Amino acid sequence: MSTFKFKYFSVEQAEYAHAVGTDAMVLGALVDSSNTPEKALDIGTGTGVLALMIAQQFPKAKVIGLEKNDLAAELAQRNFENSPLEQKPCAIHKSLQDYASSSMEKFELILSNPPFFKNATLALSEVRTMARHQASLTIRELLDGVEKVIAPNGHFWVILPTDQAETLIRLPSNLKLSKRIRIFGKSNKHIRDVLMLSTSKEAREIQVEHSALTIRDESGNYTDDYKELTKAFHGVQLH
Repeated sequence: MSTFKFKYFSVEQAEYAHAVGTDAMVLGALVDSSNTPEKALDIGTGTGVLALMIAQQFPKAKVIGLEKNDLAAELAQRNFENSPLEQKPCAIHKSLQDYASSSMEKFELILSNPPFFKNATLALSEVRTMARHQASLTIRELLDGVEKVIAPNGHFWVILPTDQAETLIRLPSNLKLSKRIRIFGKSNKHIRDVLMLSTSKEAREIQVEHSALTIRDESGNYTDDYKELTKAFHGVQLH
């Protein structure tokens, strides 16, 4: 078991939950802080890293990390309790489908770094399979669940491979795409898309905002843009 250290908290990691990576760092750092949520939901919280990043940005918000895998939910709760944050997130051991059908809570901010290796060879371990594949949550189910628990004027942030981002955008939904950030591993390698969808009526009258972020330069070093984006979270100097 290893530990990933951030500037203000640490995340204990284990094989049954996604290791902390640039996807989580990018998504958590890109969330717009101009609209302060009262409640935030991290779908498929894993180690709890995204929930902790949101709790750091919005110290007065109630943050819930939703996790279907029991071991990962226990790990996330341990990371939450061990954090120095005044308002600590809370882990709930449920699938999105079950939670959305039973919860009365509505969230102004929802985010997810979901499993996306839909066509990859399945992992040998069942718990790693759940963490890495769309075996238990499809894009349609993700969108349906979000629609049930998002508040009026709520925002949903998600990071996906480009092809699956296109799939999500094309699905019929009450959510309106407001932002699309193309994520490049290097300057010529488009690897992910971060999408922000909104229930805001105003968003339906505004064109989608497009932008891009490159994580590493041609020498393999982190770009200045990436370092600037994530500087509030990293505890060490990036190279």
